[in-house]
Amino acid sequence: MAITLIMTANGWINLDIAVAVTIGQNIGTTLTANIAATVANSAGKKAARAHFVFNMVGAILSLIVFYPELNLIAYLAQFFSGHTPVFDFQLLPIALIPLAITIFHTFFNLINTIILSFFIPQFIQIVNLMVKTPPEESEDEFRLRFISGGFTNTAELNLQAAQNEIENFSKRILRMFTFLPDLRTAKEDDEFNKILERIEKYENISDRLEMEISKFLTRTAAADLSAEGSQRVSSMLRIVDNLESIGDIIFQIAMTRKNKRDAAVHFDQGLNDNLSHMTQLVQNALDIMDNNIHNDFHHINLEAAYEAEHAINQYRDVLRSRHLDALKLDVYDFAIGNAYSSLYALYEKLGDYIINVSEAIDNSVKTASVLGTSEQHG
Repeated sequence: MAITLIMTANGWINLDIAVAVTIGQNIGTTLTANIAATVANSAGKKAARAHFVFNMVGAILSLIVFYPELNLIAYLAQFFSGHTPVFDFQLLPIALIPLAITIFHTFFNLINTIILSFFIPQFIQIVNLMVKTPPEESEDEFRLRFISGGFTNTAELNLQAAQNEIENFSKRILRMFTFLPDLRTAKEDDEFNKILERIEKYENISDRLEMEISKFLTRTAAADLSAEGSQRVSSMLRIVDNLESIGDIIFQIAMTRKNKRDAAVHFDQGLNDNLSHMTQLVQNALDIMDNNIHNDFHHINLEAAYEAEHAINQYRDVLRSRHLDALKLDVYDFAIGNAYSSLYALYEKLGDYIINVSEAIDNSVKTASVLGTSEQHG
């Protein structure tokens, strides 16, 4: 682009040639991104192809209205420079051609962005057709999406990459939790075992995610971080630790279901309804936790998180009281009572780890506020 501007400033090429060269440069510059993406995962390749498609569409649109576009650019260049504007690019003074090229380059990206913003779904479809996601990168496989590209020297970029990976981690945990009700309703052993295997796979993925994100955050903490950045790393480490613990408890619930099934222990409708309600309470707490993770750290809903956790504890107390009364009255035998109490206790334990995540975020916010106030006074 700099070479093109020099050539126009010296009068070596006219505006129409310079604009044509600039259009070609916008396409050519996508080559480096696509070369870099050859060793990336499918998400990286799609980002590179999106860059190419974006600039190619802009080039085609520019060529369709090439000469009217040249006249408009020449008009604007003269208008902004204080000359009497003329809607004819051939009358543009040589001294104003560099300004005209700058205007074109800016408008090329702005107008292209505005136009394509109305066709994002179609844009995504084109990119997905260009790059297929391989089976090994499916949802049920371990994959780092944001920190697999390596460690940068910019602490803020590392923190943002870790935050994005934590958001992805949280979504996986929520997905893992939705498998639990299917264990209860599975009629055939093959169906039950497939669901159990999937939960176990997710639990293994959560272990690896916790390990890899923690390693990345530890390296980030060793870099030159501000006090606020260090506190955020500490908060993130707590978050990933608790997310992994949530995955562990979900797997324990699944194994309790398996032991119950193997022992031919059956709950009546009342017990199943109680556990279904507990599941809904935990799902609500998970949704609030996930929203807090995805929101800006300064806009979390801690009150809703505490209310959800209180509802879980309160209902656990109700179930425990009813359970003790049922045991005294021999309503069900020990095997049923043991499996039942183990399940609602595990669900309540989930609530403890879930609230820990929101508390970690809130602690980071409060510490950052204190640090900011200290710096202002200093």
